[in-house]
Amino acid sequence: MTERIRNIKVMIFVGTVLTLYLLWVLIPLLWASLNSFKTLKDIYAVPPKIIFEPTLENWDYVIRYAEFLRYYANTMIIGLTSTSIAMLLGYFMAYALARFEIRGRDNIAFFVLSQRILPPASIIIPLFIIFDKLGMINTYPAVILPYIVLNLPFSVWILRSFIEDIPKEIEEAALVDGASILRVMFQITFPQLSYGFIATWIFILGLTINEYFLAAILTGAATRPVSVAVTLFLPVGVRGAMPGPACAAGILMLIPPLLIFGLFHKFLIKGLTFGVVKG
Repeated sequence: MTERIRNIKVMIFVGTVLTLYLLWVLIPLLWASLNSFKTLKDIYAVPPKIIFEPTLENWDYVIRYAEFLRYYANTMIIGLTSTSIAMLLGYFMAYALARFEIRGRDNIAFFVLSQRILPPASIIIPLFIIFDKLGMINTYPAVILPYIVLNLPFSVWILRSFIEDIPKEIEEAALVDGASILRVMFQITFPQLSYGFIATWIFILGLTINEYFLAAILTGAATRPVSVAVTLFLPVGVRGAMPGPACAAGILMLIPPLLIFGLFHKFLIKGLTFGVVKG
């Protein structure tokens, strides 16, 4: 009986925490969704209006006049390019640290990961000066290159742990039969690593899409991603206070990560559980 009461208390506690967390996440999203369909007068109404006549003018402004679709394209170009390159380079380095007998490889792996701890604010001034001298400000490479460097530590560290969970006897047999190391990496190891690779890719892509600081400084009107474009509708933005379009833009910003998760959630779940059960 005592054990049963204890389990009930734990379930109540966990349920309470999860409920509070969901309220913390969903209430702002619900409020932003409602405001995106309100006029400016209804948004500033006191007390706040729950029942109102909806309008699509905020969504129309964001999609048709604010060039938000172009910002979406910029986000996809920057995110997909930097993430894919970081994953490819990270795979090579992770494989070397996992399979080759390198002196101090654990220290090397930790050093690589420690570079991600470096705050972007500490490197933004030299980056800006260098890219400005090269005429690269407001270009895709100006933001893609820093993202590759910042995402590489996560790529190396996570992929290395996945590779170490794969038995290496098949790889050794292939090498004995005359297969090259590249053939072993991409025809033997990679198929076994695919779920973990995709899970890592989704994780890093999410970090890239949501990054604001570097993108706000290194991009301009031609290359601005969604994470920066949303701020154009805030009181500090160039358009002044536009709470309705700001809420519509914020909801639109959720679409890429939700779409990616919806398409690849099976790979993400399998990747996160990769190597948990061992025979």
